[in-house]
Amino acid sequence: MPITSADATVAIVDGRLAMNADGDVDVYLDTPDQTPLTRTEPHATLRFEGDDYRAALELDADQLAALQEALSADGGDA
Repeated sequence: MPITSADATVAIVDGRLAMNADGDVDVYLDTPDQTPLTRTEPHATLRFEGDDYRAALELDADQLAALQEALSADGGDA
C-alpha cells in the first residue's frame, strides 16, 4: 500500500567504496498475508522506491512497536 512520497538520501559503504543517492521516493507499507507466528518474524516491511534505487526495511514485532511509539510521541511527524 503506498503511504506517501518523500525525499531520501541513501548511503552505501562497502569497505573503502562509498556511494550516495538522493531524490524523491515513494514509500510503501507491506504486511504479510498470514499473521506472523513469532515476534521475530517480519510484521511489516517499509519499501522506498526512487528512480535510481530501492530499499526495504523489515520490521519484527518489537521494531514495529518502537516505530509506532516514536511516531506517536512525535505527533506523527517523525
